[in-house]
Amino acid sequence: MQTKTIIDKLERADGPDRFLFLEAFYAVHGSELAGTRVLGYPEYAALLARGIALIDAEAWIDVAMTLVPEGWEWSLYSAQSGFRPQAQLETEVMRQREGFEPVSAFGATPALALCIAALRARSQGGE
Repeated sequence: MQTKTIIDKLERADGPDRFLFLEAFYAVHGSELAGTRVLGYPEYAALLARGIALIDAEAWIDVAMTLVPEGWEWSLYSAQSGFRPQAQLETEVMRQREGFEPVSAFGATPALALCIAALRARSQGGE
């Protein structure tokens, strides 16, 4: 599924949804739970198993953190009266640019906001 479609679903969500987090996790980390890719790379199998365990435990922020591109820093801002939770992602290189804007997202929960921001960062070239 395309990242934009997943982001749209996450933005419309009114709370955590196991299947949305699975879609986002698989979009970033792949969904091959069997076959040569996993069997040949135990670290990949461990990552997928950990992601599934986090989703099963409903550890939503931990799941969202696995989606943040390596080397990116993240911040979460809790919802104040009338505002939705917000997540921002940035890199050291971005901060050195004049007038930089972090990758930002709002969501129904902090975990959804972080998930959306991480997918946006990746779609903008963050790996």
